[in-house]
Amino acid sequence: MAMPQRRTICLIILILSDGCRQANQLVVPPPPQVTVAQPVERPVNDTVEFVATTQPTQDVELRSQVKGYL
Repeated sequence: MAMPQRRTICLIILILSDGCRQANQLVVPPPPQVTVAQPVERPVNDTVEFVATTQPTQDVELRSQVKGYL
């Protein structure tokens, strides 16, 4: 038997013997333990008003690339 044929036969035997192993079994992990807190209902202020002056940290110039009103 020539050397390439032996390699081919050995390769085929290895591939076929790999299918003889027992299949992996799926083990489902237990559900995670979580803590649950009850929601608290209370009024929330939607806005806060301050009296002050503001100054930007950077200036940005916007230029339109189309004619007309934006």
